[in-house]
Amino acid sequence: MTAKVCGSIIGPIISIVHAEIILSISKLIEPHADENIGIHENKASVKHLAAEMWLSKFVDERSGRYVEYA
Repeated sequence: MTAKVCGSIIGPIISIVHAEIILSISKLIEPHADENIGIHENKASVKHLAAEMWLSKFVDERSGRYVEYA
């Protein structure tokens, strides 16, 4: 079944994961990346930015509801 037919939001949820991955990569390629090398959890600011991007794309600002047009 497609996401539209079953009402699943798995696709949009994956996009928040992709956003955090992209933001993580950007931290690794910064000029002082050697201090970021290793396995670690992203800072709260990175997670917050990914969440803000996701909310602005997939949630109607007025109603607070998930929207499928994204």
